[in-house]
Amino acid sequence: MLPRTSQIVSGTAIAADEAGTLKVRLQLQLSVTGGAHYMDATELLTKDHEAVRQLFEEFESGESNDSKLDAYEDLRQQLLIHARIEEEIFYPAIREADPGKAENPVKEALTEHQQVKQMLAKLDEMAAEVDADFDESVKQLAKSVEHHVQEEENDIFRVARKMGKQQLGELGDRLQQRKNELMNAGMDEDDQSAPQ
Repeated sequence: MLPRTSQIVSGTAIAADEAGTLKVRLQLQLSVTGGAHYMDATELLTKDHEAVRQLFEEFESGESNDSKLDAYEDLRQQLLIHARIEEEIFYPAIREADPGKAENPVKEALTEHQQVKQMLAKLDEMAAEVDADFDESVKQLAKSVEHHVQEEENDIFRVARKMGKQQLGELGDRLQQRKNELMNAGMDEDDQSAPQ
């Protein structure tokens, strides 16, 4: 029998005892509904950026075509969901918070999202055969995504941080909720359009 322990990490209760995982899930649900935030919007999006980098590394280190295709499918889903939550929730909130400073970086980010989606569509057509061309196209995708991430974290996040801790927390909650919905429902593969 495990000793009963609990602690608060970033506003989320975590506990371990004889109930194991079920206990943790119940406490996490209670914590979220009790007014604690998942994490602020910039933290959540930064974690997504880190996850995408990891998936690119998994693709690069894949030893078989199947492992590379699995990594690509995970990468594809992560990129599309990430773009979708930014386009639906994050970018409109940033535009509203500071229209003057946000407009140009957000327009550029939306253009970059469209380019990434076009690259993904091309890769989808090529995915039947993982070869040198497919590998090179994924490398080009990685460069485009990294460029986008750097600009977003340097320019758009600077505007976002002016929103204040509470507003960023609430925005992070909305982003996480929508991300969960999209992950649970699966992305509609035909919905790759970006709002302008």
